Amino acid sequence: MHTILKSVDLQNKIIKELIAEAKSKNYIGWQFDFEHIMATDLNLFSSFVELTAKKLHKEKLKLSVALIARFSDKPSDLPAGSWDKWAGVFDYTRIGKVADFVTLMAYDQPASIGPVASLPWVKKVLTYAEKHIAKSKISLGIPTYGWLWNTDTNKMIRSMSYQKVQDLLDSKSYISKGFNKTSQTSWITYTQGTGTSLVHYKLWYENAASFKTKLSLAKSAKIRGISLWIVGMEDPLIWKTISKFVDY
Repeated sequence: MHTILKSVDLQNKIIKELIAEAKSKNYIGWQFDFEHIMATDLNLFSSFVELTAKKLHKEKLKLSVALIARFSDKPSDLPAGSWDKWAGVFDYTRIGKVADFVTLMAYDQPASIGPVASLPWVKKVLTYAEKHIAKSKISLGIPTYGWLWNTDTNKMIRSMSYQKVQDLLDSKSYISKGFNKTSQTSWITYTQGTGTSLVHYKLWYENAASFKTKLSLAKSAKIRGISLWIVGMEDPLIWKTISKFVDY
């Protein structure tokens, strides 16, 4: 990515191909979702976004940008390395001015000890974004998956779909379940193995209940709308919730 950002010639070639592809497939435009870029490339990345927006708009195409979520401009508010190698490259103000809209990726909460996206953290992320970007351009990214934790080691193992949760519930092989009022997310605990191989797990997951709180936040904030990640891993009931919000 750094090689691309250093070369306007490369950028122009990429943009030319994007325009040709969009026109041939009748796309409305593109979304940039570039990640793991060094914060030192902030100005270069912003310039690339500005150049792309200018050329796409000339062809009546739209550009949106997926933004790594953060709630301040202080690197110390993120885990070590997260600013330099993850979130610091995004200039919310410059990107917000030229993009048709942004997807605020309010999930994969840094330093979380459980939920993928606790509601208090999502609120802080949205509040920060609103200070730099017009509400009419903000789409709140909402997760549909869960995080599985090994509670013996306090380490997150992997993401899991709602279907896996439903399988656990149907099998009645879990130990306990609940809904955390503070984070507004659900959880379930279970074990695997026996004897010295016994492992304890806690799965924090998004379902229709947690989804509704985030959708309601987007609605009350009067922002553009929402984005989902990942379609296919969701609680099917979220679609009934969405259908009640006609504008969304």
